[in-house]
Amino acid sequence: MNYSFKNVHLFFSNILDQVRASLSPASCINCELIIKKEGLCLECFKKIKPAISTVVSGLKRTIIPVYAAGIYEGVLVKLVLQKYKNNEQAFIGAAEIIYENQLKYMNADFLIPIPLHYKKNKERGFDQVEIIAKNLSKLSGITCLQALSRIKNTSPQANLTRLERQQNLANAFDIINPELLYQKDLIIIDDVYTTGTTAYEVIKLLETAKPKSLRVLVLARAI
Repeated sequence: MNYSFKNVHLFFSNILDQVRASLSPASCINCELIIKKEGLCLECFKKIKPAISTVVSGLKRTIIPVYAAGIYEGVLVKLVLQKYKNNEQAFIGAAEIIYENQLKYMNADFLIPIPLHYKKNKERGFDQVEIIAKNLSKLSGITCLQALSRIKNTSPQANLTRLERQQNLANAFDIINPELLYQKDLIIIDDVYTTGTTAYEVIKLLETAKPKSLRVLVLARAI
């Protein structure tokens, strides 16, 4: 297997960062107060601004509700950006925020995380959405099901136009064992909802399995 020097350096840097994080006391990612688990302290948790639910269209103009723990600003921006700082533990705290603000009022058969491509997962050392979904499963008792695979290593979406986002994500996902999803209530899990392009591509695919219902649940929604 051939690795470039950059990839090898990044791989070992990720390992060192994760070792440092495991040896350091947990702290609030916003104010650095020492707390039991990495994430937000109570006072910084209170700074999260509630996000009004929205909708995204699916196949045949179906309307899929989108819920978020809060607006993508302030403390939630800092929390989401921990994925670039190799702070895997922060997303356990992110799951608790989503649960307290939204999921504890919901029920479903499966939580479906939107996955990273395996190359990006290897570079980063973890998939933050998978961590969120698995910890939401522990908190809620709802099964986390790996029903999607990312078969296209897409470019970062942040600086792309809506059309470029659509082209970037076209045919980026595949569905795993669609028969398990038939007539089930599904909640799609992601970290950030911006234009809805990613959610739309995933919803189109999951709707082919004919679930009973679909919802999208994220940590933060950009408005």
